Parts: sequence; C-alpha cells; structure tokens
Amino acid sequence: MDQPTAEEDLVKQFISFRIENFLFGIDIRHVREINQLLDITPVQQTSDYIRGLVNLRGQIVTIFDIAVRLGFPGRTIGPDTHNIVFKHENAGLLADEIGDVMDIEDSAIDTPPVNMSGEMSRYVEGVVRLDSELFLILSPGKILEKPGENIGAGEAV
Repeated sequence: MDQPTAEEDLVKQFISFRIENFLFGIDIRHVREINQLLDITPVQQTSDYIRGLVNLRGQIVTIFDIAVRLGFPGRTIGPDTHNIVFKHENAGLLADEIGDVMDIEDSAIDTPPVNMSGEMSRYVEGVVRLDSELFLILSPGKILEKPGENIGAGEAV
C-alpha cells in the first residue's frame, strides 16, 4: 500500500453548495449523502431554523434550514434544492443548489475575516479566496449545536 505524500496530506475535500448568492462548503468527511428534496414533515413548536423531518430509508432525519441559521430568510423550495445529510448525526441541511466536490489545500484556508458579522460569523470556520468569489467553509458542529450550547472546537460531529 502506497504511503500518501506530504502534499496529499494537505488537501481536503469539500462539498460545495449555494445559499442565496454565497458559496459554502462542508468537509466531505462529515457528509453521508446528498439527495434531492424529500417530503419534509413540519414540526410544531420548534426553532425557526428547523425545517422539519424526513424519513430517509426508515431513519428519521432533522432538516435544518441553514439559511435561517446564517441570518437569511427561510428558503423557498425549488427544483435545485437538495438535502445534505450528515454522516454521524440524524440531521441534514437544505441547500439552494449543489456544486462540485472541491479539493482545497489546507494552506489556502484562511480564518474568517474580522469584519464578518452577524450569525454567519458564528458558523464559518474558514474562508478560501477563489478567482471570482469567497468559498465559506461551515462548521458542522456549530451548525448542529442548540442555542446556548457550546460544542468545543476539538469535538467532531
């Protein structure tokens, strides 16, 4: 079995997706699957960022409207809307549009800018400058934490 080179050790893969006009990504190691929108059953008396529940092959998955978590208005479901389901949690999030898997060198990931404010700054853990836009890397652990909860930076999802 070949040993990975130092260069390969520094490359991470991210699934890219759009919310509004922003390009976001999540480390692919945290993603179980991506599927077209399934029937979402609304849940009464829950947080506004919880869109509802889906039955994914017999497993109940909570779907987050990540746009609301990020401070945007709730999503209008469209033909390009997808669910991104997390690997180690019975949870997923809505994405307006799914992009490509992006290979990003670790050295290209910067800390979020200090002028990033609002809810978005809470959930973005890194930024990559692309030719025409910023690629904002989200923290799955922070997305999934309940208000008032503080998951430590070293904890995995």
